[in-house]
Amino acid sequence: MKITIFLILTLISRAAFATTYCVAVAKFDINPYREIIDGKDMTYLPALFLSYISTEASDIGAIKAYDFSPDGKIFRAKINSEAKWDDGSALLPEELVYNFIKVLENRPLGQRIKIKGQKKISKIEDIKSIEGIKILDSQTFELTFESSIQNITGVLREALSTGSRHNRFWIVSSQGTKTKYFSRYKILDQSDHKITIDIKGQKIKFVTKDYCKNADIAVYPEFLQANLSDYTSESSPIQAAATIILNTNKPKDYRIKIANSIKEAFSKTDPAMGFVSANSFYIKGEPGYSGRNLWSSLEPLGFAQSPAKVFCEISVYKDFLAKKFPSWIYLNTESKDISSSDAQVLASSIFGGRHIIFQDLLKWKYVEGFLAKAPETLKILTKIEKLSASTIPPDSKVLLELENIAFNEASILPLGRRTLQVFTNKKSKIYADWNSGGEVIFKVRGESK
Repeated sequence: MKITIFLILTLISRAAFATTYCVAVAKFDINPYREIIDGKDMTYLPALFLSYISTEASDIGAIKAYDFSPDGKIFRAKINSEAKWDDGSALLPEELVYNFIKVLENRPLGQRIKIKGQKKISKIEDIKSIEGIKILDSQTFELTFESSIQNITGVLREALSTGSRHNRFWIVSSQGTKTKYFSRYKILDQSDHKITIDIKGQKIKFVTKDYCKNADIAVYPEFLQANLSDYTSESSPIQAAATIILNTNKPKDYRIKIANSIKEAFSKTDPAMGFVSANSFYIKGEPGYSGRNLWSSLEPLGFAQSPAKVFCEISVYKDFLAKKFPSWIYLNTESKDISSSDAQVLASSIFGGRHIIFQDLLKWKYVEGFLAKAPETLKILTKIEKLSASTIPPDSKVLLELENIAFNEASILPLGRRTLQVFTNKKSKIYADWNSGGEVIFKVRGESK
């Protein structure tokens, strides 16, 4: 009898959570105001939250009409009457303005763009005392900005739109103990390691990497303990770049041999993993592209003869390397001696022809120490970081300058590109796909793509 009850409860539990989505993070953080540094956060935050401006026909934006003044310093927007919070209530201009200010307070973008008279606020009522805010009617608001950057219209339009990465605005209303989300799907519950959403009566449970082994959907299949032949896959329209950061405290010839070894291992990867090697940061059509293959000239120096210590941001990169160099020491994000390693292999999305990694690299706590003896590399990365909040994208001249400097100082090298895929168990009632901005979305089996 007890066994029967246990089996029934197990079946009910599995039916209630028929689909699980593996997210390769240690814990979830849906604070809408924080700065996004870890690219893996982008595999779940865009799947949850909608934007101020929708660039997808299948999505709804919080605003349906907007315009900027010629100098970009006045922004007027009208709320989409069809847009609702997850509890079904209407979006109010005061709520969106409050959200806007809180994002600016907590992001580097807010150091270069401020609302006129902006000050720290803690509740919606505080916006009434800020000079640059006008609530024109129940659906319209106007913001006046103070900024010296060149392309305020482009920067803000991107940050407010679907598919953006670096400065993305997430829309949440949090007052007191009540939090409302402007979400793509209804959020049923959330914790540090699990988020449950509803899609047309079907539940999807997002789980963190420690709970991934039997997941139905994953972008990083290395966290699954499953046979991928049981899964279908969809390729993202957005590529990811693999980049080597070399420890410049080590001799230059040794650094180059480490880089050549890593490049050799990556060039031998299974084509099914979607990786293509490259000897340049940029490809044709992207800012910075020149047609040169600088790093191919380093190959005659050969490979590292002794075991190297390498940090790999995602475990699939470690798998690529371990097949060629099984005796090397491989570090992950929990390792304590990353700062003493020989190289770091990092992953980052390519968005609008821009390598997001170059904008954010100095925020990674181990990079400045690694590049301590590459002063020109540090200088150009600082310049790109500043430009990323004022010009979209940093121009080709600056990006070419980075490529030349990185080559001369043997500090940062390109490995290549990988097309991300999302894998879905063939038996799952819900499958995953991508929208045109490279964001994971979910659909019920039987729906058209």
